[in-house]
Amino acid sequence: MARYICLLFVLCFASACWPRAVEEAAHATVLIDEQVAVWVTGCMDKAPTWDAWDECAAVGGKVGRLRAVTLALDLAKGHKAQRAAACEWFKVVQSLPDVPAVVVAKRSKWRRKC
Repeated sequence: MARYICLLFVLCFASACWPRAVEEAAHATVLIDEQVAVWVTGCMDKAPTWDAWDECAAVGGKVGRLRAVTLALDLAKGHKAQRAAACEWFKVVQSLPDVPAVVVAKRSKWRRKC
């Protein structure tokens, strides 16, 4: 009987982990959005050519993709879908410049799972 109670406790605990992880990813996304916006503005101000300016602007598009992927985290149902969504989020984070929020996000537990 103790095994079943322990198993029930583990299952209840595990089911609460995903919503908390999604909340942490959403919070990280907001911080990344704010910090990358400052980075992009500085990059655009220093860009010597239009091509360099376009590269800076492209980073802003990656942040838009990160926001979309973060919303998909909340919709993922099932372990495989959640893992795929988490890996997609982490892949988009990897493509962003190393602002402090990105550095912290790259240390997330999803790094080990993807």
